[in-house]
Amino acid sequence: MARPKSCGICYIIPENLNGAELLDALIARIKHWDERILKLIRHTDPSTVGFLKVKSSTPGAVWRTGPVTLLGDSIHAMTYFRALGGNTALYDTGLLVPQLTAARHHGKSQTAAVRDYENAMRDHGYEAVRSSLSAMLRNVGAGRPLSAVAAPQ
Repeated sequence: MARPKSCGICYIIPENLNGAELLDALIARIKHWDERILKLIRHTDPSTVGFLKVKSSTPGAVWRTGPVTLLGDSIHAMTYFRALGGNTALYDTGLLVPQLTAARHHGKSQTAAVRDYENAMRDHGYEAVRSSLSAMLRNVGAGRPLSAVAAPQ
């Protein structure tokens, strides 16, 4: 197997590698780790190893409010490093329902209700994305810039 290309602290791993090849790539990357951990990894069943691509949205998008809105990962997808995805979608719902209720029962326009929801959702949703990326960098990147950790899309 050819050695994966380096991008600083990570390797850009081809997505089509099988489990055994992925294990080889991992071991090549962490060969300086404690032998007890390496032994455990070497005994991993290759059929249980797979490629997992980690993606995240870019905070900061602002759009014109319309009759349709988004919540959860459809608007602020994030890494799994803080396990915030599902919680953020539920939080978004908690922001949206009172706004829609105000539009339905208290004379607030639907556009104003959706706009107010989107403004609040952007504040907390984008912070969750930044927090998730930060956790990934601490765990994977040892504080290096994201461009040094993540492979180009």
